[in-house]
Amino acid sequence: MKTKSLASELIQELLPVAEVPCIPLYMSTHRSHLENKQDTIRYKNLIKQVEESLTEKYPTAEILKFLERFETLASDDEFWNHTSKGLAVLCSPKLS
Repeated sequence: MKTKSLASELIQELLPVAEVPCIPLYMSTHRSHLENKQDTIRYKNLIKQVEESLTEKYPTAEILKFLERFETLASDDEFWNHTSKGLAVLCSPKLS
């Protein structure tokens, strides 16, 4: 039950900070080194989906700046070598 409490507290902390667009990205990840190589590919595919969705409402320059945060994580090999069960990434202009 402690995890539920932590998640609830975190959500309450983040809600007032978030502004439009606020993009959540959720995906399962693999624990073993060989299997987790596909996680970065899946993550990059999710970034492409986010980009396609954002192009419907926002200017390209704004989108590229926003997506830099997601792409920074995509290129962090150290991070991807230590994933566990899943990944949740929340991003908005005020969250980084």
